[in-house]
Amino acid sequence: MDKPLSPKPCGSDTWAAEMAHEELSKKSFMIDVVVGYPERSSPPKHPVSLAEVWVRKPDDSGQGECFALTEIISGRWEVWGAIELPSGVEEVECVIKSKEGAVVGSSRLTGPSTGRGRDVNFTETEGGVEPIYTLQVADIQQSDMVTEGALHLEVSRRVIYLLLNGGNMHDIADHLGRSSLSIAKQRLKEGIPEQSIVDSSEYLDLRTAVQLTAKTGDLVESMLSALTRLELQRFKSTGDLADLSRSISDARRLVSILPEHSTKLPTLLDSLVDAFNSRWKRLRDLADLDAVIFFVQKAVEVTPPGGERLLGRLACLGNMFGARFLETNDVIDISGAISTWERALEHFPQNVKLQAKLGEVYRKRYRVGRSPSDLDKALSFTSLAADNTPEVDANLWGLLFFIGHEFDDRSHLTNSVDDIDKSIIAFRRAAQLIPPESEHLMDVVTAFAEALMGRFYRTRDASDIAEAIATVRRVMEACPEGHPSLPSLFKLLGSTFEARFVSSDASMTHCKWGEFDS
Repeated sequence: MDKPLSPKPCGSDTWAAEMAHEELSKKSFMIDVVVGYPERSSPPKHPVSLAEVWVRKPDDSGQGECFALTEIISGRWEVWGAIELPSGVEEVECVIKSKEGAVVGSSRLTGPSTGRGRDVNFTETEGGVEPIYTLQVADIQQSDMVTEGALHLEVSRRVIYLLLNGGNMHDIADHLGRSSLSIAKQRLKEGIPEQSIVDSSEYLDLRTAVQLTAKTGDLVESMLSALTRLELQRFKSTGDLADLSRSISDARRLVSILPEHSTKLPTLLDSLVDAFNSRWKRLRDLADLDAVIFFVQKAVEVTPPGGERLLGRLACLGNMFGARFLETNDVIDISGAISTWERALEHFPQNVKLQAKLGEVYRKRYRVGRSPSDLDKALSFTSLAADNTPEVDANLWGLLFFIGHEFDDRSHLTNSVDDIDKSIIAFRRAAQLIPPESEHLMDVVTAFAEALMGRFYRTRDASDIAEAIATVRRVMEACPEGHPSLPSLFKLLGSTFEARFVSSDASMTHCKWGEFDS
């Protein structure tokens, strides 16, 4: 059963009722209304958060009709639904208010008679005999500047007018939506790329239909789903953030009207995650990263236990917590990553990548909080992953490298020679396995050589410094001429020789000159 979807939550319900029941002959509307700071201008020093648009006849003493603004991207807000223009009026006054209720801008917006648009003739018949109504749609893209003091805003919208014979607004919008969906699907079958359909009249008709209706149900869900997909695909083709923001807005609207247990919900949430993540990578706005985490969590909640989809969504959530931790350095985020990866490992206990990930995130939390228990868990999970990794696996050297660091970190806490020895064993294996072409070659060899020199200074065992020298030489010989690591390797080799020389020189100071007399 269809349920009402109010396009104007901050106003009265009379608008939707009039749209549903009034017999219309000619009506004009503004749709795709977006208010924001001009793209080519510098952002204001003190940005204002917008909340409402009030629309009234010019010189009207009343407030007019109120339409809620929803932020779709930093500095841009949209009105969802259609704003009906008063009959016979060629322009309306638009007043924009902030969340605090202050007027931040106003302007007179012109109606459809000022521009040229396209006409779509659409006739619905009953039994192929008598027409129920005829619909003509003309739309014009318009944009106006609104200035209030030092604040500059831009209002863009599409203005449409409808010429009708009978029918109510909901049914007309439904028929327009069905027709547009049918044509769009046929174009896809013919091999026309999705991103190309966004430039077609069918796409505009879909956006028109979905905003003119005040209903929900399968048709509206299909229209919003199609719009979300088409806009996201065009963004991936063109990189235009406007397409991405529209896709996000349409997808969020669809999530809000879908039943809680809808089978469409998981895939839709994945699309939202993809879209917000794309915008996060582009703009680096933390609000987008927050949205990614929020919608991945929603996707995990509706995913059945077991299976690759749950693993993929948990992995995405763990990685996103980790990404936000890199931005905020907030231990709450790294703890969120830990609980997510642990949950994943509960479902997939033999997964070596999950074992390694848990070692990594515990190691990161140790770096922040310096808790010995975090270091022990990091060592436990990384060692488990290494034990379950075949010797021929290209990732083994990396696990051994981290194990070496974890034992080295613990040796500084415990002053344990055993931890130092285990650190060197792990670094030695890593140095043996890492390919010469690896960009991390220098990191591994340096860690191994420094660990050997550290134990040498502690024990004065000459075999440690000899092994450090031999290792650096072996790696240098394996590197081709011109290898970027060679200068650093030469410097490291010099350090090992210096350590041996200083040690030998120190021992000489304890000798008496007479001992060398013949």
